[in-house]
Amino acid sequence: MPNYGPDNGGNLVKLMGNNFKPFGPDDIDNSNDTFCVFENLGKMPLKITNSTRAYCEAPPNTGKVDSTFVEIMLNNR
Repeated sequence: MPNYGPDNGGNLVKLMGNNFKPFGPDDIDNSNDTFCVFENLGKMPLKITNSTRAYCEAPPNTGKVDSTFVEIMLNNR
């Protein structure tokens, strides 16, 4: 959410799902290597707030793309 935003980017995108933060306190913290990948627009840092919710800022739409898919990238891969 939301399903749309301004071409100059900057709006906050909320992603909802499951198991975003399944790790315990003794596991590796990969929060600095986790991104939202906006197809054809690039990747932006992802902030995981709990196991079902994460946020990222939308990048600018410099190519005037009509729509894009968003994926979560873990460990920068």
